[in-house]
Amino acid sequence: MKTILISLAFITIISFNQRSFSQNENNSHVYTVTTLKVPFDALDDFMKNWEKYITPIIKQDSFIISEKVLTHLWGPDWTVLVIDEYKSWNDIEESGKKYDEITAAMEPDKDKRNEIGKMFIPYYNGHTDAIVLDNPRLSK
Repeated sequence: MKTILISLAFITIISFNQRSFSQNENNSHVYTVTTLKVPFDALDDFMKNWEKYITPIIKQDSFIISEKVLTHLWGPDWTVLVIDEYKSWNDIEESGKKYDEITAAMEPDKDKRNEIGKMFIPYYNGHTDAIVLDNPRLSK
């Protein structure tokens, strides 16, 4: 039974990947969507720190086509959505390498980089991530 379940999972993953690649051939883009929990009283500081420390890195990352940082307007939770657009799944992986490279060049001192990173840790507790494809035929 376990072998059957593993086989079905493997077939599903392969089918998904084939579907993903074929959609990418149709000019689909891949998006990462991160939902962060940012309390209302911390939102201004969060946004200032994001603009100061993260945005300059994103702007130098040629693998990221665009980034949107969306703040809570209405609904049950105070959240921030970060949506990054890429040409392909491979670009997401390459962007991770590029991010590390850019970050190290901007702040060579690893301890200082870690201190900057610690500013964002509280907002990543309980965060969610998703990777999604668009469908250009359904886009306006």
